[in-house]
This record gives sequence, structure tokens and C-alpha cells, in this order.
Amino acid sequence: PGNRYTMPYHYGTTGLLVRTDLATQAVNSWADLWRPGLHGKVALRAQTRELISITLLSLGHALDSETEVEVNAAVDRLIGLKPAVHTVEVDSSAAVAKLLSGEAHVLVGWPLDYQVAHGANPAVAYVLPQEGTPLWSDNYVIPASSANVYTAEVFINFLLRPEISAQIVNEKNYPTANEAALPLVKPEVRNDPVIFAPAEELRRAHFYLPLSAAGEPLYRQAWERFTAAPPDLREQP
Repeated sequence: PGNRYTMPYHYGTTGLLVRTDLATQAVNSWADLWRPGLHGKVALRAQTRELISITLLSLGHALDSETEVEVNAAVDRLIGLKPAVHTVEVDSSAAVAKLLSGEAHVLVGWPLDYQVAHGANPAVAYVLPQEGTPLWSDNYVIPASSANVYTAEVFINFLLRPEISAQIVNEKNYPTANEAALPLVKPEVRNDPVIFAPAEELRRAHFYLPLSAAGEPLYRQAWERFTAAPPDLREQP
């Protein structure tokens, strides 16, 4: 708030990359990941906040709920999904491999994943689920211990010049929050609804906020419970 501690670099959405030529039913909801027809056909990254958050949304709860009952219910549901998924790497080229091979029909991913996958196979679509997308941002920040605060500030000022921000968008294909840069962004980038999500999608989006001092251990313990669960719950005694 007020750009007091960080300045936005770029932002993005989290959605579903769908092989429309393989999925037998429309996929337009986070809850669809638990559909029996997608068992063994879902790929995702082992990202703590992302996975817990989209599961909370699938249950009708807030993206960043810190209610213990709701977080535990989300982890229970996420554990149930564990034997039905492929875990992939963060790097986009590696992450989309199982989607392109057909091993996965759906990948929980980001716009860059879509650009890589759609470029290789036009049957890949990018869907923002009806419960709303988690909206995130990457930011410029200067460490409190920095010995070069002035130089860092000058460099950030340079990066936020409209023409430089626009150049970054045109190269990286991620949207900027710098409104002065928008007229300088290539029209084919500015008008791409996967890169710059439409206003109606942004109104339904849920923005990640930092967890509270009580929320941090709640999510850490929840994630530890998820990672400790066996890959197939049917194997439990």
C-alpha cells in the first residue's frame, strides 16, 4: 500500500492450462481438478500458498483464510488429490512437458506457461476458473541492510520509466502496473487477454497478501501434513 516498501515490477494470474483436444469435459473451475475423469491427468507445482489457496477457493473459502478449520479442510482435500497428480518443475519449459506429451490434460500454471505450451500446440487453452484467479505480483525491494540504497533507488527509477517498463513488457510478456507505460506496449501484447486479463476477470480475482504471525505457522504445519501424507491414501492401514 502506498508503495512504501516495494514497487511493482509486473503481475500475473494463476489459471488452468487445458488440452482441449484431450479433456473430455470443459474445465472451468478449481473444483474440476478433483473430477474423477481427470484422475492422473493433472499437473501442478509444489507451491505452498498456491496449492492451499486454490483449494480454499474450490471449497468456497477466502484465498488467504487463516481459519484453522478451513485451512485443515483444504489440506484434507489436497491430500485426496495427491495420488491423482503429476508434480512438475517451476521452469515453464519443463512444467509444460507433461501437458504437451498428453500425460496431463490440465496444468495449474501461469501466462508464460501458456505462451510456451500454446506455441507448441494450439489446442492448449488458458482458463481463469469461475471461483476467481489468484492475482500475484513481483516487486522491486531494497534490503534494509543495503549499502547502496541511493544507487538502488536510482536504478528502480530507471526501470519504472515508461519506455523502460514498456520494453520489459514487450520482451517478457507479463503485464505492468505502470499505467504510464501502457501506451508504449505493443498492441498485440496489450490486447492479449492472457497477458492483460480483462477487467471483469480482475474484479473476480483474489490478491495474495502476506500471512499474519499466526497464519505463518498454520500454513507451515498444514503443508508439512500434506507433504507427509502417502501418495495414495488407500495404502494407509
